[in-house]
Amino acid sequence: MPANIFGERLTSVREPAWHRIGQVINEPMSVADAFIHAGIDYDVTLAPLWAQYELDGEIIPMELKNKRAVVREEHTFNDKVDSAAILGVVSDGYNILQNRELAAMLENVNTKWAIETVGALGNGEVAWLMLDAGDYTVGEDKCKHYLMVSTGHDGSHSVQVALVKVRVVCWNTYHWALDSASMKYTIPHKGNVKDETQFAIDIIAGAERTINTSIKVEEKMVNTRVTDEDVKELIDAAYPMPRKPRNAKINTAVQSESLSKEQVKQLLTNSGGEGFERYEKQKERAEALRSGAFHMYEEMNLAFPWMSNTAWSALNAITETSNWRQGRNADSGVMFGARKDEMTRGLKAVGQLIGI
Repeated sequence: MPANIFGERLTSVREPAWHRIGQVINEPMSVADAFIHAGIDYDVTLAPLWAQYELDGEIIPMELKNKRAVVREEHTFNDKVDSAAILGVVSDGYNILQNRELAAMLENVNTKWAIETVGALGNGEVAWLMLDAGDYTVGEDKCKHYLMVSTGHDGSHSVQVALVKVRVVCWNTYHWALDSASMKYTIPHKGNVKDETQFAIDIIAGAERTINTSIKVEEKMVNTRVTDEDVKELIDAAYPMPRKPRNAKINTAVQSESLSKEQVKQLLTNSGGEGFERYEKQKERAEALRSGAFHMYEEMNLAFPWMSNTAWSALNAITETSNWRQGRNADSGVMFGARKDEMTRGLKAVGQLIGI
């Protein structure tokens, strides 16, 4: 499933997610209630790991020292029982931050910022809670800030506390939100992880200066005029061409000969050029995305004259081009993660253009 939601464990306020998974509520809900409503009230525990080997026909068990399995306990949600599952393997010194502990840390902040989305990803490896940190406008564009907190349970995901502008409803938007965060704390699962997480939440909740700086950056994008050449460079950065395979040098060697494109491709294939065929497809895809993004930019200029020919319009064109493939018939797998990378590269390129 491209969204990578753990079962139906997603609750969002007012607006449903693009994948239509989970529940939508129309009235404000407390963190404590949303935590249960979304089904992320499961616990994880550390369990010993054992291996076994056979000696003279006898099975000998052996405990793996200094290693533990992170086990999600059996959990029932929407009348469906999810059996206990191993989410990851960690070393000694790993400290769990339970979902319920994370939710409790947000209770004070919840008095001023309402719940926006709550959910879990994968098989429960990541759980997040997101609060609405307020509206603002850039030009005539209405935008939002969110406080997002998440905890991981597989040994590879740290605790994240971030001020973001992307509404998290799936695996892709989760990573895109973190990559484009205005402010972010990454806290490993060791030491006093609870106190460090609470400290980070308190810092961001009071970081009005950071929020104002983020708004000023976006206003600078709106006020930065760009040429078509500038936009094409930004788009090229977001959708780079693939690297040529080693045997592509054959193509260079035969360019001076009177061979057709099909004959060149056949020559490469016959010489073990499967990599060239893959390169050609990736190149065609990159060219199509570049063309589509520039067309989107032109359409946005017509639809929103107030931001036409600006860095803000260029960034939105790249974002929309990548997000377009997040619909019900979107591709998944490797390409699902690639969309996040496209948007991240685009944001970085725009930042360099406007000097931030």
